[in-house]
Amino acid sequence: MLRGLIHHWRVNLAVLAGAAVATAVLAGAVIVGDSLRLSLHRLTLDRLGEIDWALVAEEPFRDALADELAARTDAGVTDVAPVLLAGASAVQTDTRALAAGVSLLGVDERFARLYPSGAEATGDLLGALERRSGQIFPSVALNRSLAREIGAVEGDDVLFSFGQLTATPRASLLGSPLQDGSRPALRATVTAVVPDRGPGRFALAAHQQRTLNAFVDLEVLQSRLDRRGRANALLLSVGDDASDEALDAALRRSLDFRDVGLELDATASHLDVYNRRFVLRDSTVAAVERTAARLDVPAAPVLGYLANRMSLGERSIPYSMVLGVSTPVAPVLGGLTTATGEPVGRLAENEIVLGDWAARDLEAAPGDTVTIEFYAVGRDDRLETRHAELSVAAVAEMSGVMVDGTVLPDFPGIAEADDIAGWQPPFPMDLGLVRPRDEEFWDTHGAAPKAIVDLSTAQRLWSNRFGRVTSVRVAAPPEVQERLAGGVREALDPRAFGPDLQPIRLRGLEASSGSTDFAGLFLAFSVFLIGAAGLVVGLLFSLSGDLRTREVGLRRALGFREARVRRLLLGEGLLLALAGAAAGVGLAIAYAGVLIRVIGRLWADQLDLPLLVLDLDAGHVAGAVAGAIGLVVLTVFLAVRRLARVPIPAQLAGVTRAADGPKGGGRARLTSVLGLLGGIGAIGWALAAGSKSSPALFFVAGALLLVAGLAAVAATLRRPGGAVRPTASYTAMAARNGAFDPPWIRIPPKYRQDE
Repeated sequence: MLRGLIHHWRVNLAVLAGAAVATAVLAGAVIVGDSLRLSLHRLTLDRLGEIDWALVAEEPFRDALADELAARTDAGVTDVAPVLLAGASAVQTDTRALAAGVSLLGVDERFARLYPSGAEATGDLLGALERRSGQIFPSVALNRSLAREIGAVEGDDVLFSFGQLTATPRASLLGSPLQDGSRPALRATVTAVVPDRGPGRFALAAHQQRTLNAFVDLEVLQSRLDRRGRANALLLSVGDDASDEALDAALRRSLDFRDVGLELDATASHLDVYNRRFVLRDSTVAAVERTAARLDVPAAPVLGYLANRMSLGERSIPYSMVLGVSTPVAPVLGGLTTATGEPVGRLAENEIVLGDWAARDLEAAPGDTVTIEFYAVGRDDRLETRHAELSVAAVAEMSGVMVDGTVLPDFPGIAEADDIAGWQPPFPMDLGLVRPRDEEFWDTHGAAPKAIVDLSTAQRLWSNRFGRVTSVRVAAPPEVQERLAGGVREALDPRAFGPDLQPIRLRGLEASSGSTDFAGLFLAFSVFLIGAAGLVVGLLFSLSGDLRTREVGLRRALGFREARVRRLLLGEGLLLALAGAAAGVGLAIAYAGVLIRVIGRLWADQLDLPLLVLDLDAGHVAGAVAGAIGLVVLTVFLAVRRLARVPIPAQLAGVTRAADGPKGGGRARLTSVLGLLGGIGAIGWALAAGSKSSPALFFVAGALLLVAGLAAVAATLRRPGGAVRPTASYTAMAARNGAFDPPWIRIPPKYRQDE
């Protein structure tokens, strides 16, 4: 076998080269895919340090929650760091260079402990956040990407503008942007530029894109955002024995009402439950009502809203609080009576009760129709002015609920004002409409309502997707209030109110693997090249067999069994495949290295790290090499099988192929048509699916169209030809010669290596 390989070394060298190319392409694609996956995996671990879980909330909670969770050793928590996160834009004050999408992080030494492997970077970070002697503004540390984006160096001042952290949903009346367009800002001096690794690449989102991070001292950012002692994220490092159930239980025991935005305002006679979001979730209202019913104490839900104007004819009252309660009004709310002392009964759907003050101002009487003008949040969170016409059912005396300004939570920008002229609500106001009479009412009664409607009417007009109730008042003496609060707490799932405990390490590692099989993707990119290499190997070995046809015939004539001759040739092919695969592994590594450098340069604008490094998974590479060897052996087998079909006398005469008779192109034409239809169908399916289409569809379409084209060429070449016309062009002559396929081919003796 070895002598045969050496004797026919020229053609065998070509076969070996083809096997090496097939191995290089196949194994190289696998190496590139593995390198991408492992590099993204490594970057995720670098970005998160020792962080395993994150507790994230829209509204800041107590930063003391970090110490409380860390103290619960039964949960397996090893370290917790509170962080205050704010999205911001950054401006270099000298050049006015701007960067948007900046993450401004308030951190302390507990954040640094989560990056032990990056102690050098975190140590510089924490040291930089200390204000230096003579420094006017607070210190800030920028990661290298942000510093490069705005051209900032140490000593420069940077102005950060960020949205105010608010509990009120933006898609609600009190969550609208400030009308003067102002935004909180922080001016700080750059005292360090940290590398884009470790904490410099910190991000909660599971992606590998470039991050623009800026770090300030936690207390500095808390003070600027008026959130002293609060954070909106906790970063947790846990031990191997930690479980989801234990963390969930620890969180339940540690969170209290303040951490989920709920407030309990207790008096000697009742307890008010409300939310800093100004609306209570339906689940909260249900929990309060269930607990109150179990303790046998009455509870009354309330929905309050600010009307821009109440008018009757030419007379109007600006900026009035309207209260929606279940009627008849419960005693826990103080009751609702007319001027004659009679209680007001149940109100119909579109009825309203005016307080005596408002009725006299509007000169209204029962039976009149009052128009209420108010703001509502419409499409794209834009404020719309709406109107409602309500019939006056009664006029109530100024007592009970009509003079109670504490039944509702404080309106942002309103409750803290000494007079109406000092209101600063997050929606447009025309202070020119405010009269001295209105100021007198505010001075006397504050946020007390000027009108009452039934709760169903109020919910129809003013409820939103965040809730349908503003507060709940429960008639509970002091000895019952603690039991009530405990019962409500047990009935609620605190995490449903915003704090979300996320396994960010697990999600990050899953995202680094992604839904895309990178090895499979690059194999798909290389499939045609791999197929071409296999075809070349098959053709080269067929040529080797053609050159040795008399040798094969002689062996068979001397008594060698056909199976033995086949094994001999297959053995030579296997040795060539093994040698080519061995050479191809080195080529695969070089090929993968080139591809990785090219991809790394393409991603350089998005990532400021050497993202991709060459990673070899021995098992995957071995599988790819085995696949390449199998491909080569298969092509060799097909070539040997064709050679064995030639009769011995014909082989001794130098014939390389058996006579198959005339060939038609029917099968090839059918294959061409089916491939064309399949390719067009795959393209149409991909276009119809749009962004949801699988990339595999395009590979399938390309393969089908390629098969269709090759089959069409084969059908053309196999088409029976007629007489050659004397006027035929050279192109026609070339096509006819290409279709010339004799039933056998005799190789001239001077080209046969077995002579």
